[in-house]
This record gives sequence, C-alpha cells and structure tokens, in this order.
Amino acid sequence: MPSGPPTASGSAWETLINLWPVLFIVWGLDSIWREEGLTGAIFLLGLGVVFLLGNFGYIQLNPWQVLLIIWPVLLVAIGMDILIGRHRTWWLNLLGLILVITIMAGALWLAGVGLPGGSTISGDRVEYNLQGATQAEIRILPAVATVELGGSVNPGMLLEGIIPASTSSQKIMQKFTREGDKASLTLQSTGLEVYVPSARDNQSIWKLALTQEAPIDLEVSLGAGEGNLDLTGLQISNLDFNLGVGQVKIILPAEGKFTASIDGAIGQVIILVPTGMAVQLESNTLLAGKTFPVDYLKTGNNYASPGFSQAENQVTLDVGIVFGQVTIEEK
Repeated sequence: MPSGPPTASGSAWETLINLWPVLFIVWGLDSIWREEGLTGAIFLLGLGVVFLLGNFGYIQLNPWQVLLIIWPVLLVAIGMDILIGRHRTWWLNLLGLILVITIMAGALWLAGVGLPGGSTISGDRVEYNLQGATQAEIRILPAVATVELGGSVNPGMLLEGIIPASTSSQKIMQKFTREGDKASLTLQSTGLEVYVPSARDNQSIWKLALTQEAPIDLEVSLGAGEGNLDLTGLQISNLDFNLGVGQVKIILPAEGKFTASIDGAIGQVIILVPTGMAVQLESNTLLAGKTFPVDYLKTGNNYASPGFSQAENQVTLDVGIVFGQVTIEEK
C-alpha cells in the first residue's frame, strides 16, 4: 500500500511525538522511587509501555485493545498496595512491581496478544431491503465491539451482515423505517456486555456490508473498541464517527463530495485516501500526534491536499481527538 512520505517522518519533532509514551514510563518509575504506591505507577507504566510498543509496531493488536485486556491488573496493583500498607519501602515497591508486571505479561499471553489466528465470527444474521428507496440513513451504535463495514450486498439490499446475538445482559435493538424515498436503519446495543478483545477470540464483532445503490448518511458511535470502515464504492453523503476509546481505520471512497466528522476521547485515527480524492482537514487535537502526506498544505489547524478547491472528488474532514494519534496516508 504505497503512500507519500508523511510530513512528520523526517522531523525530530515527529520522532518526539512517537516517543511521547516515555513520559508516562518516567512518571510511573518516579512514583515508585518516591514510594507513592503501586496503583498509579502501574497505570502510568502500563499506558506508557503499551502505547510505546504500539507506536513502533511491536504488538499485533492496537494499543487500545491491549488496554481493555490488561485493565484488571490494576486491581492486582491495588491489592499489593493494601498488603504493603505502612511498611512501604522502595524495595517492597520494586518487588510488587515485578510481580504485577509478571501477571500483566501472563494476561497478555493468555489473551493471545502477538499470536496469529482467531475463531470464526458468530452471531445473528441481519438483512434489510432498500424497498425502492433512493436515499439511506444508517446508524450503527454498539457499546463495546469491533465494527467492520464494507460495501458489497445483493442487488436491492440496504444492509447485510452479522451482529452479536442478544444476551441476558446486552440486547441488540433493530429499527427500520421508510419515509418517502428515504430508508432509515438503526442497529444499537443496549445494556452492558463484558468484552475482552484478543487475537484468539472474535466475539462482539459487527461485520456489515452496505448498499452501493443509494447515497448513505452514515453514523457509527462506538464506546470502546475498533472500527474498520472500507467505504470503497459507497456513495457517502455524510459520515459521523464517534469513538470513546479505541482505534478507527477508514478507507475513503474514490469518488464523491461529502463531509466527515471523526471525534474521540482517546484513540488512534487512520485515514487512507485513494488516488483522485482530495482532502481538506481540520484537526482539533489536544495531546495527539499528527502524520500527514508531505505535500499537504497547512494553514493554522487546517490541512489540504494539493488542488483541493478544483478537485472533482472532495472530502472535508473534521477530526477531533483529545489524546492519541491522527494519521492520513495516500492509498
């Protein structure tokens, strides 16, 4: 998948951006040195190590999935703090740290981090017909999951695919309406489902294909998890992606004019731009690194690909991430 060199590749500043998780590691070690307890230190060290490994591609899962796997280790750290109590010394803190790190490594191994493979996707089959509609509104609203969207359905269909089966703790709500020429579909999870993503278990996956026959106003709202949106061949009129914690990878269509809003608290946003699609981007980030093609023109917080204003195919992006990484690559 060729792409132009990013603006940040050769700069010392971007190298520092990739190394930002080291700050958490230093902070955590300093907390241990000052004998301030293990709970906060483990949290900081875990954040730092996971994001540092993720930035340099040393873990197979994205860092956000890994954090969802290892969060119970914090409970172990709290227990160690209670056991050490008033007898806290630097050496006892170090011993507790080694024990917790060993447990963390075991948790990652059991979860399958770094190992290939996975089980087959299971769940309930969903199919919705366009019913002659010439416009579509689709809302995908899971709480915690992996969402995979593409664009290959049978003729006349609005959406086809697999969603998780309802359980006693989580229900999947499906609502379809058609008013005039517009078909509207909402798929939403309600309740609480405990979900631990890993390379060995593909539970809680929403794998859906969308129509290519009608313009789509698409909304995806994901509390935590991962989004993989391949919009190739789709007629997107508007895209709204909201993410609490996780990662989203979006392949833009090669044709059309539309707007896209991508918002998140903590996460990684990767946008792949096909040849012929021009991009204008407003990046509202607080503590997020940014990697864009070298020929993108910067004006304040705005970036634009060459010739955007004259391009036949355009996408206007508004990306807002509080903490994480935003990457745009030419596909």
